[in-house]
Amino acid sequence: MIDKFKFLRPTIRVSTISILIVAALTFILSTSVRLNQYQIWKQTPAMYFVGTTPMMTTVDAFYWIRMARDYENGRYHAGQTDPLRFFPTKGYDYPEREPLLCFLLRLVSKLTSGDLYTAGIYLIPFLASLFVIPLIIYFHRAGYPAAGITGGLIATFCQSYHVRTCLGRVDTDSMNLFFPFIASLFILFSKKSRFLNLYAALAGGTIYIFNLWYPTEQFVIMYFAAFALFLFFNKVNKIDILKALLIFLFFSTPEGFANIFFKTPAGLSHAVFPPDSVKSLLLFYLSTFAVDMTHYMSVYLAPFIIPYERVFAKRRDYILPIALCFLVFVPVLSLKFTLSLSVASVFITAAWICIKNKFKFFHHAVIMLTTLTAFSLERWPEVKTLSSYLFKAYMLPYLSAYVFPILSNYVFFGKHSFMGVEFGAQKSALTQVSELYKYPFMETMAMILQNPVLTVIGLIFFAAFGVLNIKKIIPLSPVLLLGMVAFSGSNRFAMYLAPFVGVGYGYFISLILDSLYQTFKIKKELLKETILYASVFVFFLIIIKQTAFLLVPSPSIATPLYSSFKTIGRTLPEKSVLFTWWDYGYALEDTTGFATYHDGGSQETVKTLFIAHALTSESQVELYNILSMLTKGGSTVTETQIKKDLGVEKVLDDVKYDKSYILYTVDMIMKLPAILTLRGIDAVKGETDSSQPYFMPLNCQSLKDRIVTCEDSKIDLKSGTINGRSVLSRAVVVEDGQVLDSVEYGNKKGLFFEALAKNGAIFAQFLFNDEVFNSNFNQMYLLGNYNKDLYTEVYNSWPTARVFKVKTPVMK
Repeated sequence: MIDKFKFLRPTIRVSTISILIVAALTFILSTSVRLNQYQIWKQTPAMYFVGTTPMMTTVDAFYWIRMARDYENGRYHAGQTDPLRFFPTKGYDYPEREPLLCFLLRLVSKLTSGDLYTAGIYLIPFLASLFVIPLIIYFHRAGYPAAGITGGLIATFCQSYHVRTCLGRVDTDSMNLFFPFIASLFILFSKKSRFLNLYAALAGGTIYIFNLWYPTEQFVIMYFAAFALFLFFNKVNKIDILKALLIFLFFSTPEGFANIFFKTPAGLSHAVFPPDSVKSLLLFYLSTFAVDMTHYMSVYLAPFIIPYERVFAKRRDYILPIALCFLVFVPVLSLKFTLSLSVASVFITAAWICIKNKFKFFHHAVIMLTTLTAFSLERWPEVKTLSSYLFKAYMLPYLSAYVFPILSNYVFFGKHSFMGVEFGAQKSALTQVSELYKYPFMETMAMILQNPVLTVIGLIFFAAFGVLNIKKIIPLSPVLLLGMVAFSGSNRFAMYLAPFVGVGYGYFISLILDSLYQTFKIKKELLKETILYASVFVFFLIIIKQTAFLLVPSPSIATPLYSSFKTIGRTLPEKSVLFTWWDYGYALEDTTGFATYHDGGSQETVKTLFIAHALTSESQVELYNILSMLTKGGSTVTETQIKKDLGVEKVLDDVKYDKSYILYTVDMIMKLPAILTLRGIDAVKGETDSSQPYFMPLNCQSLKDRIVTCEDSKIDLKSGTINGRSVLSRAVVVEDGQVLDSVEYGNKKGLFFEALAKNGAIFAQFLFNDEVFNSNFNQMYLLGNYNKDLYTEVYNSWPTARVFKVKTPVMK
């Protein structure tokens, strides 16, 4: 049958050696561009270094660095409460195992004299560039080498990915493209391969390591489905498909596999059967896993390591029973477990299946049925409740929480989450995180190529490629689905869409080249390769200004503020606790060693709403009472009292911790609108605050004769008018944290003009309404007006930072 669309499927091949060289060069280019940013930083060290410490370009970096440092210093206690987070509630623990990123930081730090910050600077560029290698190899294997190269170049330098993986961006984003693409590559390699099971194990192992890097179980489900579809559509034998999928599951989810075939039945038996039976069931599963592992090693791995057929020619049937004896019976005897009827049944069944090897991978089901039958012989009265208990107590929660996490969360909680991003949730602090914003379509497109039309064109080319090469796209479908989330959820997912924009353009280049080869009858392979690589290079030069190739990232924390954090850490006593906004929580925990009330991993809790309310309240007494409530330790202040405004006029109870400090920082000035927004969300008052706070930063060019010129407006500080209209109620000039000049105009309903000056020069001007002007944030931090009965100023580097000690006791 003639393929009518053959001309849309150009066959362009390049040698494996040359594509590997190009992949390596693309990796080197991606890495060197990021490392070159470090050289640019060194030209203006005051902006990017505090002493010899390079600044980070994401606040999350401080979390990973502190975890690595704690592990190095022996302060990391897996699974136990992290004492610096979410004070005083014991709600956030150290991860059960050291995060893989922390391990790599510690490893690289041995080359940087133990400096974890510098280790992060050098580590991330390499990790962030790794994905281009499997991506280029994937499309080379698929027959479209140009698509892989352009996909890698656009993805690595597009704004969405480059910003999230630039210099100092110590975070898990740096390998969130590498693991998916290499898993897809192994799946592609498995097509009709005699090493199908090996590639299944490699793909599964990749997803398992990915879960260690970035814990999210959804990837297992997505890649399991993609693997199954790929094998099915490529007409692989059904038995071989089943084997490969089971191997994939085994290697991708050791914990998930154990939950299904180990922990859940063990928990079930604990609820239904006597304690001895629990031991029996555990032993049963131990034997089952021993069978599995021995089977995989003997059948699939051994042939690649040793001359299997010669060594084990006539002894193959004995390998599994002998291994089972050593791996199961010896530990059983040494531990002196009592063997019940069920365990005896399990061992007999397992040994029989291993020797005969008739049921192969179906032995899990056979042994489970045998075990349940044995249990039923011991416990007849419990048989009727078994099925209903199994479903209600284990299967339903498993299906809800693991197999269908997005759907179940939406049904049961009115929201759903994906990779830690919540959609449809009630308004919370997460709405103030810029990377979670849902941007308009064209703005999302502009995060890939600056001209969004060019992004759309690339996606159109890719759509055509995908329709004509659907089988070759199936292994990549999980990554594509993640990219599509950018349209309905968070803009952070745009980076998963970027490679496909490049693939689209690479496909278009392939079409042109194929036509060129045929028109000019070019047959020499070396010439074809040269033309292809030259074309891709020219295309990249044309498109380069549409990317973030020349990006020079800025620190997430300005160097003066970071210096203040270090000084605060040296100034305040040990075990101090900082009451401040969450954005720099991780950084404060790392640089000062002090605990915070909330940080970048706990800002979605109700505590954030109370802190926002406390900082913007017009009562410094209420701030004290909210602090007392959050600090606990025996405090009698309750949420109900705060919600009913009972803590506005008088102190209800002392703050019970005598090392509590309030920290205001310069970044909070521009974050004030977000804080004010959350102040009105109603864990605090029960309903949305009807009044709307007014906060307007001004862009003013000059101040002469008390006339402030701001863009199209003129503010007359003598008469209190803006463009001739009586608008102002009061004008205040603040210098070095104290009120330098104040003028009242008698307009009680007017706005407040506030100018901030340092060393005689005004650097910021604002318009407030009375609600913002009278807030604790403005009065304590910007104006220096604080209740000396409740607070003592202990640090002032205004406007960078200001710290107040919370007095206790203050009750009369």
